[in-house]
Amino acid sequence: MRIISSSAFLLLSFLLAPLFSQSGRMDEEAMETIRFIRLAETKKNLNFDEDTLLKLNAMLDTYEEKRFELMRQQLRVHHAIRQGFMEEAAVELLQELRRVRDAISANDTALWNDAEKLLKPHEALAFYQFYSEFQSDVRRRVRALQDERRLNNRKQNFRRKQ
Repeated sequence: MRIISSSAFLLLSFLLAPLFSQSGRMDEEAMETIRFIRLAETKKNLNFDEDTLLKLNAMLDTYEEKRFELMRQQLRVHHAIRQGFMEEAAVELLQELRRVRDAISANDTALWNDAEKLLKPHEALAFYQFYSEFQSDVRRRVRALQDERRLNNRKQNFRRKQ
């Protein structure tokens, strides 16, 4: 099942492409764009009433904001690991990585618990399927944009060296 329509992918590509910083992190405008597309796609793909859609998307806003922050923390830990570390720092890095991973898991669990409270069981399953595929589609598209940016940067660096 294709979750994000071709027109939404085009809009996503157009709006997100200039919004990535060199570090690859999305800024507020990119996150707001994803929220807008998510709301439109949720409305299009799921047969929920307006009140349920608004409550669901408010839950998702909270969830995604926390998830983005936790992913940034995880990236910082991964960066520290890649930079190398002294033996004494290994315990601290492992603890921090575990803390962040546990927080990501708790955030995921809280989302699904809240969705189950808001939705009927068949709606919760439909939402789960939709949102999992939506996230995959967005991640795939973001990776493609990041890969394209990296390729363009390499080409520019190569031209400068010539």
